[in-house]
Amino acid sequence: MICCLSLMLLLGWSDEYRFEIATYNLLYQRMFTEGWLSYSETGEVTAHEDFMAWDRSEEYVLISDRMVQCSLQFLQYSTADEVPESLIEEYTQALRDMNGCLMDFMGLEEVETEAVASDIAQYPLEDEVDRSSLVTANIVLEGDAPAVDRLRFGVQNVQGLYDTISQHLDDGEYSLARRNIDNLENSLSSLGAEIIELRKRHSVTVTVLGLPSDAAMIALRDLLEEKEKNYRLWEYAQTTVQDLDRAVMESDLTYLTAVWRTACQSMMDWHSPPDWYEVPQVFYQWYQQSEEASGVIQEAMNAMHMLRVARNELDRIRTTALETHSRLLEREEAAEPLVEMDCHLRVLLMGLDWAEFTER
Repeated sequence: MICCLSLMLLLGWSDEYRFEIATYNLLYQRMFTEGWLSYSETGEVTAHEDFMAWDRSEEYVLISDRMVQCSLQFLQYSTADEVPESLIEEYTQALRDMNGCLMDFMGLEEVETEAVASDIAQYPLEDEVDRSSLVTANIVLEGDAPAVDRLRFGVQNVQGLYDTISQHLDDGEYSLARRNIDNLENSLSSLGAEIIELRKRHSVTVTVLGLPSDAAMIALRDLLEEKEKNYRLWEYAQTTVQDLDRAVMESDLTYLTAVWRTACQSMMDWHSPPDWYEVPQVFYQWYQQSEEASGVIQEAMNAMHMLRVARNELDRIRTTALETHSRLLEREEAAEPLVEMDCHLRVLLMGLDWAEFTER
């Protein structure tokens, strides 16, 4: 006696196919009721000697072999939708022949139609199965309600690890993040295996949105942008201070005035300054005075005094920019493990063969 119902009952194709499976199931259970089959103390199925003699008949053996071959062919397909119609028809006919043999053996002319209908109702067609979904911050799960319910804990566990890793990376706790990335990898493996198994009898789709490292990588990119802005400001202040010092040494008041005015104008109109920079109010005053003097400072003593103040202000900006650069550089170097883990997470999540990965 063959019982492959663990696979067959859940595929749910045509009404004819489902009727033959339900009939087969009913007859199989009746074999136990009438004593032709029983369970041993170890849980194995044992058969009455009369049935054992009958199931060695040529007709029964041929039908059994056909069912086994069809069942083995089913295993080549990952979803029920992929199974060829010809294989379904072949298996349906094998079931019909098997049911006829069993009814002959038990002396039945027909089966109890109400019992068959009740058995069919336990396994609805795919379009009769309730649909459900589960949406978290980074995972969208959709499919048959029984499958979604079964996967709920696994999905929530993965989302919890997403959140934990994200927080660790934001806080720079890279050793803790690395440990939980290992946990995430194991959880994804378990969840994926369960999803693949459920897809043999259910419709399930999974979309993974973004990486646990996304927020931390955005912060790192902002830091690098701030570092670049800061460096440009330092570079300009450094060059301008050197130009002013050289003009002082050459006692070129006209050149000093031109450099001074250019510096004031540039510092007032500086594009994309770092966060800490604010235009000194005195730059506005100096530029206005030099404009009123038509570009030439008449009183040399006053000009030299204002020039020293301007030079000191530029030097302060240069020093602040240099100190800021050092701090930003330290933060960038400290974040090297983040870049490594972001790359690892990207390879891990884009490589999932049971889910679709989408960038955030």
